[in-house]
Amino acid sequence: MEWDRAAVFEELRRRECTSAEVYFNDEGEIERVVLLPSGADIEPEYPLWRDGGYKALNFPQALCLPVDEEYQGFDGVPDVNGMVIWDALKKTVRLEGEEEQPVPFKREL
Repeated sequence: MEWDRAAVFEELRRRECTSAEVYFNDEGEIERVVLLPSGADIEPEYPLWRDGGYKALNFPQALCLPVDEEYQGFDGVPDVNGMVIWDALKKTVRLEGEEEQPVPFKREL
């Protein structure tokens, strides 16, 4: 089964989470995935490249998917450190962090 955003929000609800935070660095590494409010860490998993795009086949991959979708494997992108915030209450996905100089950014995905 391929995971979409609706499935992620449903799984967050099922786990009684209000949000999830996915921390990543400029090497394209997912450093940490935290479920809130419990503070539980889950092991990050990288989405798979299939049929010309990144695919998520489980919950951890789906949480990490926006990083690869935004930065396409970090090939030739500026230095960036940040996090993806899944807000289960508002059903939004937000990207926050710093790029290059550092320049702060914040945007809905």
